[in-house]
Amino acid sequence: MIAGLVCNNGEFFTHDHENHLVFDGHRLPYAEFPIEVLQVIDNSIEPAHQKALDTMDILDIDSRRNKWLSCNQANLDFVADYNPNKSKLEREVVQCDHRLSCDQNGILCISPSQGSGLTDRRLQVLQCIGKGMLDKEIAVKLKISEKTVRVHNKYLRDFFGCHRKADLALRAKKINLI
Repeated sequence: MIAGLVCNNGEFFTHDHENHLVFDGHRLPYAEFPIEVLQVIDNSIEPAHQKALDTMDILDIDSRRNKWLSCNQANLDFVADYNPNKSKLEREVVQCDHRLSCDQNGILCISPSQGSGLTDRRLQVLQCIGKGMLDKEIAVKLKISEKTVRVHNKYLRDFFGCHRKADLALRAKKINLI
């Protein structure tokens, strides 16, 4: 049993590109999810998410559920995601390597910018900082000048109240950019 979870609730997470559920003291792979859990997942996939999945050519029900879970529930954060008394799941920002290059960012998943107040460009810079990139490398990758990278760095440090670039890297991890 994972500490912090009670037997009646469950925690979804993704490991090695497979979705799992810690539920009733057991780690269940997707194929073993109880029907009640699958019904709650289905209730949570809204029409906009259905359209995004269609756009991505994800057509079969199991693949759709798994993609939605990966984009909205993949964090093992020790906070229960599934509650049998609720008909829908609360979405959460999850770590995604494709977040800022995905056409469905903010539609299928919750984009960090939807809750952070940062522009997508500043999130891109923050993601690069989180990956340990130098200003010069960030400039080349994002096709902007080093001076512009430094301006974004300063804004991000002020925004988060950080004094060092290393603190920004920790922030990037905390909001699941890396």
